[in-house]
Amino acid sequence: MPALKGLEGWKEIRVGSLDPDIFRYDESFQNLVPEAIDQIKSAALQGYERIRRPAGVDHPDVTLRPTSDFNFAKGNLFVEVMVADFQSDLKKYLEGTQNSVMRSAKDLAAWNTAHAELALPPADPNQTSIDRSIAFDKSSDIWQRSMERIRKVEQNFPDTLEKYDINVIIGPSDSWFSQYSAATGYQYPLCSLPLGQSQSAFLEYEDG
Repeated sequence: MPALKGLEGWKEIRVGSLDPDIFRYDESFQNLVPEAIDQIKSAALQGYERIRRPAGVDHPDVTLRPTSDFNFAKGNLFVEVMVADFQSDLKKYLEGTQNSVMRSAKDLAAWNTAHAELALPPADPNQTSIDRSIAFDKSSDIWQRSMERIRKVEQNFPDTLEKYDINVIIGPSDSWFSQYSAATGYQYPLCSLPLGQSQSAFLEYEDG
């Protein structure tokens, strides 16, 4: 990796930056506190600058398809795939365990129901995803259709690298940016860079 070669290696990196005003969590996932959002944006831009300064090429405001393209009428495409796969994936995992009395998703759901005070706390008293997986119709084409759409959106990532002639895309961690890497089957690795022990790494606002 070029960055491991030291400062000289950074010249091989061609960086494209995502606009933190566009690529961030929305109110469906995050409590939008203006003071916190402003500080997170400021810290992200400072991090951008530290990466972009030694890079050989810098393209600000690179665009990707919106992460909402990973959603459809029933919800998120990744969630639908995980729901469809959960029963079989859990079964394979449990087959490799020695001490667990559980052998299926149905066993897990039954245990959760029988021990609701432990497994289904008042703050989140449901196991909807497990129940949906158990009830999933294996003859349905939803898994195939979800994967086809994920791959269609995923193609935007290598297309963007080619369009801007870049080999790295940077974006704020408080976003769904990771979905693009997941969509490519991690052909394009994702890494997180800490902002460091600086004042900008800590929220200054007080909530409440």
